[in-house]
Amino acid sequence: AGEPSMAALGELALAAVDHARGDAERAARRLRACIVAFERAEMATYVAVTRIALGTLLRGDEGAALVSGAEAALRAQTVADPARWVAMLAPGFRI
Repeated sequence: AGEPSMAALGELALAAVDHARGDAERAARRLRACIVAFERAEMATYVAVTRIALGTLLRGDEGAALVSGAEAALRAQTVADPARWVAMLAPGFRI
């Protein structure tokens, strides 16, 4: 994990702030950018957690698919309780 991934961690925190302020559109833009950065940095756990956060914002079929796929990815990493990981790594978002 280098500088770009550290910037993505900051953006993840700012997405939570946007979400708390009711700006779901801005939060979603930040989360999408974070997913790309975490993928480039090969931070699979953060990719999954950020997809869950985005899925909870988007809702509907697209959101449900993001959440479901990301939960499966976390479980494949032996994460027993994805919701707790989301709470830990992406505070402000809940499954």
